[in-house]
Amino acid sequence: MFYLTFAAEFGNFTFMMEMYPTAKYDTPYDTYPVQKDLNEKMYLEVKVLSNDSKLVLFPDKCWATPSSDPEDDKSFAFIEDG
Repeated sequence: MFYLTFAAEFGNFTFMMEMYPTAKYDTPYDTYPVQKDLNEKMYLEVKVLSNDSKLVLFPDKCWATPSSDPEDDKSFAFIEDG
């Protein structure tokens, strides 16, 4: 499970992302990194953890790199333009 807390001028928000092995979304992976082949389906859940029901999370771009550097020259996008 991946958590990210983001501070904005109007509050702090925590975002959660989990990855599942199947489209049933029953039990997320509990060990990372997860290795996937190119063009293999990925099942992700992303949400903002908040009591404010008006908040919406729209993942615009998401990618993976073979290193821990998100700016690595080699990257693989799995969400582009939402």
